[in-house]
Amino acid sequence: MMKAAIELDIESEFKKALLGIEKLPSSSKFGVFLAYKYYWLLLRKINQVPAQRMLKERIRIPNSQKLSLMINRYLQSKIEVARPFRIFGF
Repeated sequence: MMKAAIELDIESEFKKALLGIEKLPSSSKFGVFLAYKYYWLLLRKINQVPAQRMLKERIRIPNSQKLSLMINRYLQSKIEVARPFRIFGF
């Protein structure tokens, strides 16, 4: 139960952070949003792992997925999609 409560608290913080990212100057958005997406993916993965397993092994995002995330985010920033921050349905 404690793990779920912590995860919900972190998700709430992510939602607040997203609002702040949207207000950043465009020169900063790429890197900050890339880090945001990485840690969001990591949180999603942690959500799926039982607490006992987390104590025994490292939870990580594979390098190939990190590279894919970076390339996709780069292309998205270049294409200038009208609203690239649609993660939570805002």
